[in-house]
Amino acid sequence: MRMCADSKIEAKPGNFASRIDSGVLLVPSVLADLAQAQHLQSAEEFAGYARTFPSAVAASLGWKPAAAAAAAQRLSDQLSNAGVLRVVASPPRVYGLG
Repeated sequence: MRMCADSKIEAKPGNFASRIDSGVLLVPSVLADLAQAQHLQSAEEFAGYARTFPSAVAASLGWKPAAAAAAAQRLSDQLSNAGVLRVVASPPRVYGLG
């Protein structure tokens, strides 16, 4: 799904405040800028990035990592409910016994 900035939307801790309109995810400008800086082309890529690197998103927004993680989860749920490909969390790491 394509992602575009909407200057009328303002993210708040724990909520990116994104919305879907005509098959496009509208996000605050600060999130669109972050996605562009990380070369993320789609809403799915951004959701995956936000879930994998909540500390990086938090640093960009001036939030705590827990708030960014909660917002990323809300975004993933929003995309899933819209029928967009499900964003899957990374599997837990497995370490050898060596």
